[in-house]
Amino acid sequence: MKASQVEESSWSNEILEAGLLDQDWLGIRNALKTGQDYPGLQHYGIVDEMVTYERRIYIPDSNALKLKVAYQCYDAKVAEHFGRDKTLDLMKLNYYWPNMEEWVRNYVRTCDACQRNKTARHKKSGKLIPLEIPSRPWARSLWILLQISLTAKVITSVGLLQIGSRRWHVSFPSRIGRQKS
Repeated sequence: MKASQVEESSWSNEILEAGLLDQDWLGIRNALKTGQDYPGLQHYGIVDEMVTYERRIYIPDSNALKLKVAYQCYDAKVAEHFGRDKTLDLMKLNYYWPNMEEWVRNYVRTCDACQRNKTARHKKSGKLIPLEIPSRPWARSLWILLQISLTAKVITSVGLLQIGSRRWHVSFPSRIGRQKS
């Protein structure tokens, strides 16, 4: 017996053991063996006692098995953290489980190595310039007024009043009416 055959039988045994604990996997397997009616059964099959979905191995609801598949397709040295789409494409070649896309998206998004080594995709911010200290109260004030149409007839003014380092947000009805055209 070759080493690859031992690894293969070990992997299939892990899938079978986890499958016996997963009600969905077990239900599909029983429906296939007994010929019972099951939604979408035409997509499923059995190969070496394992459930397949469109000729891909159906991974039962076992996080340990999903992590092994993710390691093979994302974390291994040959995979090199290719990103969500390439990882998902690699996984879909041989494996399937419900909500696989969402699981892979979350796995790649929370990858510790990628978070530490990710390059910034935004422009670096410039130097901050401090404001001048005003010589007297109200010396430097800023009043921004925006007119926002809430309904066809009423216009409300929203403002930001800034005096020095303090800011106040204000909102009040305007006396400005809409011009008829």
